[in-house]
Amino acid sequence: MNRKVCVVGNLNIDLILMSLKTLPEWGTEALVENLNIRTAGQVGYLALALSKLGINTSVIANVGKDHFGREILSQLEKEEVNCGGIDIVKTHPTGVTVAIVNKSGERVLISYPGSMEILGESLVIEHWNLIKETNFLFLCGYFLLPNLSFAGTEKILTRAKKEGKMTFLDTGWDPENWTNEKKKEIRELLKQVDAFLPNREEATVLTGKDSPEEMIKELYSWGPSHIIIKLGENGSFAKTKEGLFYGPSFHTKIFDTTGAGDVFNAGVIYGLFRNWKMVQTLKFANTLSSIFISRKNDKYPTVDEVQSRMGSD
Repeated sequence: MNRKVCVVGNLNIDLILMSLKTLPEWGTEALVENLNIRTAGQVGYLALALSKLGINTSVIANVGKDHFGREILSQLEKEEVNCGGIDIVKTHPTGVTVAIVNKSGERVLISYPGSMEILGESLVIEHWNLIKETNFLFLCGYFLLPNLSFAGTEKILTRAKKEGKMTFLDTGWDPENWTNEKKKEIRELLKQVDAFLPNREEATVLTGKDSPEEMIKELYSWGPSHIIIKLGENGSFAKTKEGLFYGPSFHTKIFDTTGAGDVFNAGVIYGLFRNWKMVQTLKFANTLSSIFISRKNDKYPTVDEVQSRMGSD
């Protein structure tokens, strides 16, 4: 399997505070049971998961010239991710997201963009050789990259599509709560996207629909050839020209769901690389994600681990 993926977008450190009983009120304090520090952002989770699956992965992003930036580069290089497209900037520190996780494994995110604020189209063009040699371009973290802008994102996706790359988009949640302008931007961008992978909450806001069937049909009409909606504990739902497909979830003890959607995305890419039927691809991606969220350490599963779990269910 010699095909490659280039991931463009938000790269940061996650500070994950786990097992909080309830969110405290302003002016008070609460304790958590665990702390985890990870190379993250949608780019980090996706690239590390892809590399663990044996997929040749490169990254175009940036970090600050600081301790967190060095930690991110060290982790990615350790897992053999191509970091040639990662710019080290002196003017801004590395971005940080604080993930507060409750007893059920669900989380709320609070982010400081840092260096992500200045990632622009010029950085992507500078490292276009990394995109040129890949089969898939995956752009993520749209709302955390204001300098990239709608116009820059559209140019990148359009150029990649014209050069024969399969284009992917996972925007993440809009911190400004989805203004009409932002929703219109996403709809326009989807004209240059082959595969769109929102979660249920994002798909609901974008379409105004209530059921996954209605959401997915509406999103499919906007242009992408693949729509895959992540439904959390309810599995996943996909639409392609072959029809509608449902992938049930794999029940597991949840330690932390932070990054689960990005790891699921890696599973989808693996299935597409293998030219699997969509039902098999969803099963693999759901299983991959379920293993990831159940682990405290050594979180990213190998192909053998996923297939072993699939065979036992």
